[in-house]
Amino acid sequence: MKIGKCIGGLIILTLLCITAFGQQSNLDSLINAANIYQYNDTTKVNLLNYAAMKALSQDIDKSFLLSSEAKTSAEQLQIVYFSE
Repeated sequence: MKIGKCIGGLIILTLLCITAFGQQSNLDSLINAANIYQYNDTTKVNLLNYAAMKALSQDIDKSFLLSSEAKTSAEQLQIVYFSE
């Protein structure tokens, strides 16, 4: 019985690690896409915002930097998402 619980726990831990790695990879891909995107338009702003939302649960500082960059780009483009 103890061996079954240990194996079950090990499987769950392995799956959690794989899931966490996959999420980081997805975030890195979004950031890379935003960085290599050549144009400063709504697509870049949306990429940065989506990456910031993904980063929120993993790295709050990175999320803040990405959202700040998105806000700056949106202001340059005179895009209004929320009124103050």
